[in-house]
Amino acid sequence: MSQRDAFLQGEGDAWFQRNSPPAQGAPPMWTVAPLVDFIDDSSTILEVGCSDGRNLTWLREQTGCNAAGVDPSGAAIATGLDRHPELDLRVGTADRLPFERRFDLVLLGFCLYLCDREDLPRIVAEVDRVLEPGGCLAIIDFDPPTPRRRRYRHRDGVSSFKMDHMAIFTAFPNYTAASKVTGSHEGPGWTSDASERIALSLAIKERSIDQLEEPD
Repeated sequence: MSQRDAFLQGEGDAWFQRNSPPAQGAPPMWTVAPLVDFIDDSSTILEVGCSDGRNLTWLREQTGCNAAGVDPSGAAIATGLDRHPELDLRVGTADRLPFERRFDLVLLGFCLYLCDREDLPRIVAEVDRVLEPGGCLAIIDFDPPTPRRRRYRHRDGVSSFKMDHMAIFTAFPNYTAASKVTGSHEGPGWTSDASERIALSLAIKERSIDQLEEPD
């Protein structure tokens, strides 16, 4: 079974039960707060891996933006729609985003490390499809110096993959790296434990690509 199917068929709900956020109204993780500098009340944002939409709700409260989210956990989405009916939350995965419209900011919120490696090209294509030219791509994920794989403790046959996932976007000329803030689960700032290193990485999707004309 693929990791995608494992999370759609129960592990997503189990993850949500194990990792239910603290009480409503609690501030978000340090990686989320910097995003307010990139959105305002005219912005549309999408979080992939949104859980029950708490990050989206906080960003909406701070900026007045229009917010949508997708998560493989039906339980998380049902909880989010009950608590935050103003959000557009849907069950789905990063490789098959259930949206036809485009967004000014797309946040891949701590989900890529659990995605099947063979799905990464499709994920890049899907994110690019829904991100407006000139929009901002944000990735919150593990950030070790070199790629690594680890057994996922909660389900046999599933792994976590830690790497600089922004690199698979900035390999294309229409994505320009903007900034990276490094830290850990404890907060921003350097950690010597490479396995626990987390980063908020930002890139801008260029509106057009300058191409140097070569002579005949």
